[in-house]
Amino acid sequence: MLARLILLAALSGQTHAPETVTSPDALAFGLEKLQWGMNAREAVQRYPALEGTPPEQGEPWNSLSLANFPLAGCIFTARLNFERGALSEVELDSVGTVRLERCGVRIKSVLGRQYGGEPGGFSTGPSHGYSEYGAWRGPVTEVTYARLEGGFIAVHFSRTPKP
Repeated sequence: MLARLILLAALSGQTHAPETVTSPDALAFGLEKLQWGMNAREAVQRYPALEGTPPEQGEPWNSLSLANFPLAGCIFTARLNFERGALSEVELDSVGTVRLERCGVRIKSVLGRQYGGEPGGFSTGPSHGYSEYGAWRGPVTEVTYARLEGGFIAVHFSRTPKP
């Protein structure tokens, strides 16, 4: 998720190429301050640019988002989903179609370096209805990457379900 600096760059308006490799248990692309199970208020404390309303007591589902998130030379929307008040998913969805192929190469490279030791990997041809598809499942974090040629790139992180 490329570099630890990407989200910080988004917050400061700078764009850095993704290069730093972190643990496969952590989220990539500068999202490593997030932890599965944290609540929305904790997420906002760590990333103040997140928008949305924290869930009210007993609310089953809620999300916070960050628009115009620069990632590998493209713009994404970052969405944090909370189930029963606990962080359960992080979604990155591309905005527009400009430079997606080049962004995809960079994103795949970072994902491969960070999560490549986990089960799964990239499909080189069309898979799951996408032009490219990659998925990894580690003991803590599951990651999927999907690119539809001429359409979009989506990266999805979720907590690996406990057996």
